[in-house]
Amino acid sequence: MAATRTKIVGSMPAKKEIDETSYSGRIAARLRELRTAKGWTVADLLERLNRELPKAMRVTGHALHKWDAAERKIDPDYYPALAKVFGLSTRAFLPIE
Repeated sequence: MAATRTKIVGSMPAKKEIDETSYSGRIAARLRELRTAKGWTVADLLERLNRELPKAMRVTGHALHKWDAAERKIDPDYYPALAKVFGLSTRAFLPIE
């Protein structure tokens, strides 16, 4: 008996829109904006970020994906390293309130 294959129709779902009504949402949107402007994937950013962080603070890919999708708040302790990865001061990294 021949196996049947299911054809997948359509494309990948669009990226979830970030709710920018909260400050943490605006930070996530800023992170995604800066990352995509550099043409980096989340994996690219993860590699660069973990080079800047002490071993005890390194981020997992899962956590970074959650930050990028605004599904988890970014601990403020990571702001300086994130800013440095993008060549910005911490103040310039943070969204304007």
